[in-house]
Amino acid sequence: MKRTNHPAQRRKIAIWLPLILGISAGSYLYATRVPNYPKIPQAWTSHGIEMANTDSLAAYRNEEGTVIVAATSKWKRRVDLFDAQSGTFLRSITHEGLVRPNGIAAAYILLQSIDAIANQDDDNAFDVNENDRNSATPSLVQALLVVDRDAPGLFIFNAATDKLLAHIADELQNPYGITTIQDDDALLIFITDVSRKPEDVVSRYRITAQRDAANSNENVDSTSPIILHIEPLGTFGATEDGRIGKAESIAIDGPRGRIYLCDEDRDARNVKVFQPDGTFTGTNFGGGIINGDPEGIVIVNDADAGDFILVTDQTRRITAWHAFDAQSMAYITSFTGAPRIANTDGICIYEGSIPGFDGGGLFAVHDDAEVRAYNLADIRNLVRAARIANP
Repeated sequence: MKRTNHPAQRRKIAIWLPLILGISAGSYLYATRVPNYPKIPQAWTSHGIEMANTDSLAAYRNEEGTVIVAATSKWKRRVDLFDAQSGTFLRSITHEGLVRPNGIAAAYILLQSIDAIANQDDDNAFDVNENDRNSATPSLVQALLVVDRDAPGLFIFNAATDKLLAHIADELQNPYGITTIQDDDALLIFITDVSRKPEDVVSRYRITAQRDAANSNENVDSTSPIILHIEPLGTFGATEDGRIGKAESIAIDGPRGRIYLCDEDRDARNVKVFQPDGTFTGTNFGGGIINGDPEGIVIVNDADAGDFILVTDQTRRITAWHAFDAQSMAYITSFTGAPRIANTDGICIYEGSIPGFDGGGLFAVHDDAEVRAYNLADIRNLVRAARIANP
């Protein structure tokens, strides 16, 4: 090769050579540092609307029997609704009070008349499984509960009509995550707040609902306005070992009596376990396994091999899900999606029937830009195989 002494050519080499070497080095580091997780194929990608910094997800079955995936859109101040079977956009829920909708949950609220609330028999406590119930049942209202970070509060919408049922501001400062659980005739709500003191990072509320009917039960009908009764139940958190540096995602494990709080603090990056009364159990899991932010958490039922917890590991290059045994909280395995999925904030599952899905679906946000769906049967099979391989 002939050596060049021309100044212009030497300048080109001086400019391009470091760039080429840098790209090569970056490609090498990417290939060596991104783990090669097992991959679950996606079922669909959402379509039909321009996404605008999508954050959190919730799934429910509407009055017509269609499973809906609801996604908060922070930049457009709305909640987008998609068909869980195909990912097709259906419509958006908007409200003038929404500024930056963040966390979201779907839940049924038991509707009673004024007399029924007063005469509720504890022996007939109402237990709702949101994956099996249909909101067309006269005694239930399907609600979407949306946390707004910048207009600090909780917006509760009727999922059938898109109308606002209630707004809770209380003393919320910078709320992010939300989860719910049925408690007899009431709905218990838990909201994380990143600006609260460590001992107050979770706010609790108890909600009951009634139709505003005149005088007697006979007058209760589907056109009567819905009235929500909201009771603040205080806050909880922990100091010292149970201290949460940055609490966003939260989940409740009713059968095992646990509350899981994801701690995104860089010195933690784990999941801390609390009792239903808000007492820290002294247990955490996921530390050393979660590389990025633990941004989403769900409990998957598996009657054959045992329930497991899925925790999202959010990084800009790749999203991983880590599976932990629901009883022992021991690590089982990890996986990701195909095509590549990254920078995932929100996830949710729906374990009821969805056409085209076997055993329900997992839904996840990709890079704030779209929702992706995965077959829960594929995930259960992968976790079962990992249990067998590593008993």
